[in-house]
Amino acid sequence: MDGKTLEYPAQINALTSIRYLAAAWVVLFHLKEFTHAIPLREAPIVLFGYLGVDFFFVLSGFVLTHVYKSQVDQARFDYWSFIAKRLGRIYPMHLFTLALFLVLGVISALAGLEYEIWNPGYPFEHLERGVLIRALMAHVTLIHAWGATPGLLFNLPSWSISAEWFAYLMFPVFMLLFRIARGSAGVKLALAIALFLGMATATAGLMDLQLTKMSWNIGILRIVPEFMLGVALYQFGVGWSAGRRGARTGLIASVLVAVAGVYLGALSPGLEVPGATLAVMGMAFVVFFAADCERHGIFPVLSNPFLVLLGEISYSVYMIHLLVAICVFELLLPGFRPDNTGVALGAIALVLAATTVLSWITYRLVEIPGRRLIVSVAMSLNRPSAPRATQP
Repeated sequence: MDGKTLEYPAQINALTSIRYLAAAWVVLFHLKEFTHAIPLREAPIVLFGYLGVDFFFVLSGFVLTHVYKSQVDQARFDYWSFIAKRLGRIYPMHLFTLALFLVLGVISALAGLEYEIWNPGYPFEHLERGVLIRALMAHVTLIHAWGATPGLLFNLPSWSISAEWFAYLMFPVFMLLFRIARGSAGVKLALAIALFLGMATATAGLMDLQLTKMSWNIGILRIVPEFMLGVALYQFGVGWSAGRRGARTGLIASVLVAVAGVYLGALSPGLEVPGATLAVMGMAFVVFFAADCERHGIFPVLSNPFLVLLGEISYSVYMIHLLVAICVFELLLPGFRPDNTGVALGAIALVLAATTVLSWITYRLVEIPGRRLIVSVAMSLNRPSAPRATQP
């Protein structure tokens, strides 16, 4: 620990850059389904790519606490402004991709198109009209990870955006719980870790569900302990630093713990839950030590402008990658399912590259303008109206 704990920089670029790696990990996990390369499909690092979502959940708690903690502490927190900015961050791309999947789904259903992996026309072909309408409204209102739908529909990855929305709505409650809990920041971090471990154990033992695989089936239970863990890690980091050498060592060790958890979980089905749980703990401390490294000027490559840009467009990467994969592997190259690992990885890399380029476009044309519009409208709604002139 340093004698004097440095403050976090206003913009923690290392965390922004790492976001792209997490998004690419999820892309790899989904795109493996479009190949027949058994070594690739069964590789532990690929099989556990769904944990990239859990990384995002911890990261959200950490970053939002970084941005808003001072406002909360000084009783200046504006909930309306906060919600407007968070909705502006996630809703434009969600609505855009949902619309694209609806159009593709209707066309697929009318034309009788067949898909091997993910059929956009499935909701229109197999769901009763009432169920379809309720599912669509759940997606529009961002509650489709709250147990409000019969399964994963439309843009499959968007369930996590619904879970994020729940965490945004509950953010003041999470901050309040952290404030009223007794003990030091270290004790509160221990409680947050215990909450995560306890929920991972309880969902497996009582519900026969893996916490880190919950999505449409009340995926909000998955984000709550992980988001809280991010909040607790930031609060702990405000008063403690591992120092230059410790931050570097801690980051490397955290990555190794996450990788060890992945390989432990791949050993047998009975070890998947403890392995995934260990991996998430490792990733949580990757967030912590990456931020600690930045305030000590370690690994400056993570602040490279290009890597930061990739991190900024990572949300678009996450939201459109399945649509790009469907267009490539199902519509443009139907039946193309490479069984050679090298060819499969090459195909996935090309799709990821195309997705990244398209994501930069959607970031500029959809995310930024949509965010500005939503925030502007929300702020105008919260602005006092001018008093009417009275007649003399």
